[in-house]
Amino acid sequence: MQDEPQPLAEQTKLSVEDMDTAPDRLSPEASTSYQTQTAYDRLHEVGLENFQLKQTVSELEQKLKTKDILDGLIEPYARKTFIFMCVYCGFVGLVLVLDSTKISGFEMDPTVQAYLVGSTAVTVIGLVGMVLTGIFVGARK
Repeated sequence: MQDEPQPLAEQTKLSVEDMDTAPDRLSPEASTSYQTQTAYDRLHEVGLENFQLKQTVSELEQKLKTKDILDGLIEPYARKTFIFMCVYCGFVGLVLVLDSTKISGFEMDPTVQAYLVGSTAVTVIGLVGMVLTGIFVGARK
């Protein structure tokens, strides 16, 4: 019987490691065989896949570095903003408690109370929103 080519499913699979042991060039006589040509084509495909995977890894590493840099830039602002927000809300809460208990004659006009409570809400909503989305919104999706 003649030596018939095996179906691709029955042939052994090639990997990136096979490229290390593959010859640099094929001689013209050797490249006429069906199996040799198929192996050469498969090695070429593996080489292209290897190149594409290396490019993808490089792009992902660059994105990770960018994300780490942005996190380092955002962290101090977020921490300071949170501390300011806590101190301001504590101050407003203390003033409202003093006003409601009437300690040492402390009394505020209801309009001032409304402005104080409203400014607290604006501070909390505005600063948290700014830190979470506004500072570096162009750098992230």
